[in-house]
Amino acid sequence: MKLPSWLKRRQDSTQRPLTSNGVDDVELPPETPLPWDQIITLLIVRITEPINFTMILPFMYFMVKDFNVAEDPKDIAWYAGVLAASFSVCQTMTVMSWGSLSDRIGRRPVILMGMAGNFISFLLFGLSKSFWMAMVARCINGLLNGNVGVAKSIMGELTDNTNRSRGFAMLPLCWNLGAIIGPTIGGFLSQPAKQYPGIFGGIWLFETFPYLLPCMIGSSLSLFGIIYGYFNLKETLNSGDNVPALPAADQEQDTRTSTKNSSPSQAVSTRSSSTTLPSTSSTASPHVSPDTEETPLLESTTNSSSGALEQEPPKPPKKVDIFTPLVVKVLLTNLTFSLAFSISEEVYPIWAASDISVGGLGFNERMIGFSLAMVGFTVIYLQLFVYPNLERRKGCIWCYRRGLTLLIPYHVAIPFLSYIAGLAQTHASRSLGASMASFNTDSPAYFAMWGVLIVLLLLRMVGTVLCFTSINIILTNVAPSTSALGKLNGAQQLIASTMRMAGPILAGILWSTSIKHTWPFPFNSHLVWNFSAVLFFITILNSTRIPNTVNRFAAKDREDRLRRNGQ
Repeated sequence: MKLPSWLKRRQDSTQRPLTSNGVDDVELPPETPLPWDQIITLLIVRITEPINFTMILPFMYFMVKDFNVAEDPKDIAWYAGVLAASFSVCQTMTVMSWGSLSDRIGRRPVILMGMAGNFISFLLFGLSKSFWMAMVARCINGLLNGNVGVAKSIMGELTDNTNRSRGFAMLPLCWNLGAIIGPTIGGFLSQPAKQYPGIFGGIWLFETFPYLLPCMIGSSLSLFGIIYGYFNLKETLNSGDNVPALPAADQEQDTRTSTKNSSPSQAVSTRSSSTTLPSTSSTASPHVSPDTEETPLLESTTNSSSGALEQEPPKPPKKVDIFTPLVVKVLLTNLTFSLAFSISEEVYPIWAASDISVGGLGFNERMIGFSLAMVGFTVIYLQLFVYPNLERRKGCIWCYRRGLTLLIPYHVAIPFLSYIAGLAQTHASRSLGASMASFNTDSPAYFAMWGVLIVLLLLRMVGTVLCFTSINIILTNVAPSTSALGKLNGAQQLIASTMRMAGPILAGILWSTSIKHTWPFPFNSHLVWNFSAVLFFITILNSTRIPNTVNRFAAKDREDRLRRNGQ
């Protein structure tokens, strides 16, 4: 049947030898339509987490300051880093367990339990009146949250090789949309009695708990996600998939040999049916596999010979089978990337809130929230249109390296913005040395400060979209089998959580240390930014060891061929 022109794509790379980019120059099969009902449900459930995570960034520095836990104001950054890291410390302790649990009992219940943890912990965080109570709330949030890795597993099971880049682009899109909404809520609604005395002034609850209002909104969103997910999110874990794991030695070569056992029509047929969700009812007849049309015939034969006996659920590959040399390479580059990004993400609100005299911007909560949210709207276009087409033409490893390259100039350039902010500061504010700058909004320097900041944050946004989307696809594509996705994504989240534990503490230490001493450039207030830039450069070097075969999910191709051949 002739395909419509808008569905035409270049031919699947399994039909011809791969080019140097791991993507061929011939026509690909048509892209399988995404199961939008389940993807939209997953995104609605998922977006509540980044909203809650980023909501505290604009006001965390001021919250720690109000706790009066730091004797020296220059130590506030360190305490803020410890508070931010407490979430990741506890998440690191449980994230692998959540991933393994999702491989056993299913993705859906683990997702809902994680959201329940978000609901409870954010209410406690908003009610915190001391540093240690806030720490306890963050620890509870981390212990009960393993949703990032589980969401990636769900997306991997809902997509195939023809639409995986477009599907996985939704997860960073969800995070970045949350990163728009979260700082906006946190920046504009924290301390409401002080910011909006005409509305919230005199209300005991918000005067006593100045950071409760944004946390109440975050918890309400989590509650909505729990209810919506309970009624609409379907289970994607396929308990009938008992295909052996891809051997480590074959992992980098399997993509090149996939045409020997299948025809182009079979490849298209397999992908076009791979988005069907597996039945969760034991009485469904017959069970249709989400990966191939031939499976019902094979299962009917099995059922006729074994009666009502059910197939034994598969066990995930052992640890030694999952962590192949290629997987280790990917996890290593993910480690340095996660550390660099977590340092950068944590230090930005601290740097922006710090006094101009020590190299910061002197922003208040609203300015920090606005700066974090203002460029986020570009992510919709980048994730939905730019990235899928770019990845399909160039491959995910190419996009990953280009994203890393863009992040280096951002980190090198942004600390220089403090000098422009100093020129935009009013004379009175400069003379008094106020901790929060008062800007001359009519001065050219003020417009220059915001103009340069927007350009740099746009650069960061593009690099972040390329890197996060690509590393998620790469990790899925190197999985030795689809049944290993839960544990492998759990391992990635373990690394990310560990780096999010180390990153905020390291960011606080580097920033506090650099502003306490009169060290020369580049060891002054530029130190933490330059350190992150070096880490991104190291990540680029590590990524060159990853072959271009990661542009395809080789293990899933192999499983599809085994099913078609009746193995």
